Order: sequence, then C-alpha cells, then structure tokens
Amino acid sequence: MKAQIFTRHFVGGIAGFDVRPAHPIGGAEVYVADLARILHNAGFDVEVLAGGDDAGTADLGYCRVRVFPLPRRWAAATFPLILARRFAAAEEPEALRIYSETRYAALRPTGSSARTVGILHGVEWDTTFVPYVLREVRYRARSLRGLPGAALKYAYFSGVVPWLTRRGLRRVAAAVSVDRHTLAYLPAALVSRVTVIPNYVDVDAFTPEVPPYQDGPDRSKHVILVPRNLNVARGVHLIPPVARLLRERRSDFVFWILGTGPLRAYLEHEVARHRLDEHVRLMGHVGRDVLPGYYTRSTAVLIPSVFSEATSLSALEGMAAGRTVVMTEVGGLRELGQDGATKIAVHPSPRDIAEKVHMVLEDAALRRRIGESAAAYARAHHSRELWERRWREIIARHG
Repeated sequence: MKAQIFTRHFVGGIAGFDVRPAHPIGGAEVYVADLARILHNAGFDVEVLAGGDDAGTADLGYCRVRVFPLPRRWAAATFPLILARRFAAAEEPEALRIYSETRYAALRPTGSSARTVGILHGVEWDTTFVPYVLREVRYRARSLRGLPGAALKYAYFSGVVPWLTRRGLRRVAAAVSVDRHTLAYLPAALVSRVTVIPNYVDVDAFTPEVPPYQDGPDRSKHVILVPRNLNVARGVHLIPPVARLLRERRSDFVFWILGTGPLRAYLEHEVARHRLDEHVRLMGHVGRDVLPGYYTRSTAVLIPSVFSEATSLSALEGMAAGRTVVMTEVGGLRELGQDGATKIAVHPSPRDIAEKVHMVLEDAALRRRIGESAAAYARAHHSRELWERRWREIIARHG
C-alpha cells in the first residue's frame, strides 16, 4: 500500500527560517510527521511531497521525502498555485493521497476523488486589509517600500487562497479540520464533507514531571515561554511592548521566544532599542527532543497570535505540561479550554497581555489551580492517542 502526503513545507530550512536538518519547521509540519507515522505503522509505504528552497530527497525511516523547489522571488505570493500544479502531476492514482492544506488539491483532476483526503489547518485570511498591511509593513518589511507587496499578499491570501480551498474541497472525497472556526468560512454545501478532529499533544512527553531545562543567567526569574515562529500572524511583535509595560511593574521576568522566522531582525532591533536584553531572549529553534523541559522550566506560557490560528499545538503542549497558558481569543484558540479554569484568555493587545501575565506571575495559587486543570483537560480531550484513533478511522474509510 502506498500513501502520499502533499504539504507546503516539511523538514529542514526554508528561506527566513533557521531549522535543524530533518526537524519539523512548526506545528503543521509536526502534524504531518505524526500522520506519516500513523500510516507507516498501518503498513503504508509513505511519501511526503513538499515545497522548499532546493529540490531533493530524503529517507526518514517512517517516510520518504521529496522536495519541489519554489522560485524564491514569487514563492511568498504564488506558492499555493505552484505547489497545486506540481502535486497534481505527482499523484499516484492507486495511492491514498492526503493534502495537508486542502487548497493544494485545487488543480487535481476532477472525477477522481476516491482515496483522497484534505486537511484544514485553520483559516489564514481571518483578518482585514488595513491591519494586515500595516503589520506587514511595520514589522516585516520595516519600510514603506513594502506597501505594494503587502497589499498584493493580502489580495492573494484573502481572495485566491479561499477560492483554492473551496475548489480543493470539491476535489477530495473527505476533509479533516483541526478546529470548528474554519467551518464558518466555508460554504454550507461543503461543511458536510468535513470531519473536525482537534489538534493533539503527546501527553506522555509533555507532562508536569519532565525535568526543567537548566538555564544560566535567568535562573532566578519567572520565565514566560513564547513557543512561536517569528512571523506576524503569531503575534511575536507584541512581545517587546508587553515587556516594556511589565518592566514598569517588576523586574523578575524574562520572555523566552522559541522559534525562527522573518521577524527576527525586527525583534533584535526592538530589544536593543529599548534595552530589553534582560527581559526578552530570542532562543531560536528548539528541537522537540528537549522542548518539554522548556515548558516545565517556565512559570507561564504565552500564545499571542493575532490571526491565522487554529487549535495550537504549542498551547496544548503548555497545558499538558501543567503550565498556565495565556492565549489570545483568536481563531481556534477559542475552542481550547475555559477562561479562568484551564487557561487565561486575553485580547491581542500589549496592555491586556501585560496585565494578565502580571496577574499570573503574582498568584502562585492561581497558577497551580489552572495548571493542574489544564493538564487534566489536555489529557482528557486532546491526547495524541485520541487523535490517532480518529485518524485511523478516516484512513480505514478512505484508504
């Protein structure tokens, strides 16, 4: 039996992201790796086809990887169309074909949807024109010269990508969404084709009992962990102003930002400009083999996403580790837990985030109560075992 998984990126580095070889770039790539392992354990010969900087192949044991190069000049705006065309040409009709983003199925042949499944990893276009363009210009391009490109990107991601997604849904036999938020952005006629399987966490790897990461200069400080890649949607640009507001009230804290991406230069500039080096540390990409210890070292976890967010793996990892997770009420994050019981919900603004983080740092009893409840919630509703069982049902039905 053969299975093919088609995905935007998978392992290793891409332009703007510094990731160790054979390591997933972010949550969507972790998802693909774990799905490939399910298929491999079920007896499938698994091939992952992905976009990247350079063409190449690799064998990871549980799957083989084939990378299609993306023209760097246009990749930021047109890669969904480029990949959709290349994936359609690479399909093997007898294989189980899984599209990790359904939009990449948009150009596959009509009338041949048997043994095809799409995945919806959340909505990328749940923002409006002015905020999107202003954030791209200020934090990513850092110049008004970036205005035309930002406007073009918004037009593409708010117009072309939804169209590709709807078209892709009509060309697969079924689809899996990681949240319910996405369903509100789909035509009613297509919603019936979608099964919601929320994201998951390995509750045996991410537990409160994991020995904490042994850091150096920050040993006496409260660590607020921000496990986010450095792009605008993930809200990492909010950390410097949050740190400045928090510094007005206390000095015993530090934000550890775990991730890589195009906003690193902006963050480095802001940290230097406002002398935040004692309170904001850019830790880079951290391998999943040591990641659980970073969570247990932290006092709290912050997920400051401003748009394009689903049921975040990082949020679930923090909850499973028994941390108090402060998360914005954005996209699929609304579906995780209950404010004040298993998480702390915030508005994606520096002042509200700073206020809630300060509240959490001040109240050890609150942290203990929410952390214990969060770990129990993650284990009961978002375990990897439960996610695997639901996916095995999908595979049995369509494989």
